[in-house]
Amino acid sequence: MAASSTDPPCESSSSHERFAHRLPYPEKSIILASASTRSLAESAVAAGLTPICCDFFGDRDLLSLLNRAGGTWCGPLSHASELPRLLQDLPQEIPVCWAGGFEHAPECLELLAKIRPVLGATLEAVAKVRRPENLQRWMRPLPVRFPDISRTPPRTDTPWLSKRQTSAGGMGVQRYRGDDSPPHAAAPTDPDVYFQRLLDGIPCSAMVCTAGHDLHLMGASLQLCGWDCLGATDFRFCGNVGPIELPPALETAMHATAVTIARESGLRGVFGLDFLLSAEGLWLLEVNPRIPASHWIYDRNNAGLSLAAHIAAVQGQVELLQNRLRQFIRCSRPAGQFILWAEPTSPVSLFDEKLWELPAAARLADLPVDTSVPSAGSPLLSVLLESSTMEELVTCVRQIREPHAGNRSSRWTVTTGKLQQLLARWKVLVQLFQEAADSTATA
Repeated sequence: MAASSTDPPCESSSSHERFAHRLPYPEKSIILASASTRSLAESAVAAGLTPICCDFFGDRDLLSLLNRAGGTWCGPLSHASELPRLLQDLPQEIPVCWAGGFEHAPECLELLAKIRPVLGATLEAVAKVRRPENLQRWMRPLPVRFPDISRTPPRTDTPWLSKRQTSAGGMGVQRYRGDDSPPHAAAPTDPDVYFQRLLDGIPCSAMVCTAGHDLHLMGASLQLCGWDCLGATDFRFCGNVGPIELPPALETAMHATAVTIARESGLRGVFGLDFLLSAEGLWLLEVNPRIPASHWIYDRNNAGLSLAAHIAAVQGQVELLQNRLRQFIRCSRPAGQFILWAEPTSPVSLFDEKLWELPAAARLADLPVDTSVPSAGSPLLSVLLESSTMEELVTCVRQIREPHAGNRSSRWTVTTGKLQQLLARWKVLVQLFQEAADSTATA
């Protein structure tokens, strides 16, 4: 939320003296590096840690949280490669936990590992799960499929996607159909580019955690991608809703997928799996080898669990991790995150949370310090909702009122309609999947 005149000033420390002042207990401190660290910082504080955050935004609610918790923001980052420089004055015993986007910066992580503990998947494991050919091969024995892929532009009239292995949040994904190719499809020899058959279905994600030789499925959520009512174009990630109920067959398939990926790649800790559920079955799309954006959904009933479990897993503290996981409570109350993306017509008034009309269980998050509207195609802010049921969540979305919305006054009405359609279709596809599994078992 916005800082008031009574809040202490937000500081971005850059000197060793300031770090020493702000971090009296280095053994309880942790460096968080991600495209956005607000939700990770909330998890760290809930776990009893003092967060030192490096990200690209330095949002107001993050800075306010850090001031209250005695943490520090030492951004901004304009590129992941800047991280070692920003951390050079910090005590070397303070570990860094990386998340969204840093899986594509192996040189940066390798350099950091020479200086301080780096908490996360090994670079070898990351490289394995980012190669679609590996995922396709690993899925063959399972009741989960992987879409057709090609390293060269496919000659076909059916729709395909052009994707970058180093993309995140759907920002490197574009449609490809014959001659109507996206710009980065013009260089088929680029090892970072591949093509994946476009499928019709509902995107969803699962969060899992390795614990020694065991693996725990923490839950699953629906993904919102490319919703133009939220300003998101193409396949850009614009939120999630969950947790969602999984019938036995679907939960078993997701768990088996995670077990196979962890075994084949050596992936450890908390990580995410992106799926697509269609009338044809369940498809694996990608693996996110770090704490996924949906972690906040499961942390609500389990204070700081995502980060604490991740740290224990990558440090090999199996007994501690298993104790934490035994205390894990599956959330029954659904929540939703709706990310607004900047458009040419986005008004500055959106940044004033006092002008919004929100249901009681809703709040704005990821509010920028600079109140000038960023360029179109950039994330603007998030609306976070909690409710008792999915039906209540839909009602809450309908009740949202933006300040001075102008021609976007119907945004939340359209979002409500799309959410209702998504939930209704998910229910149908889930039933089809379970019926198919039951039929196979009977045969």
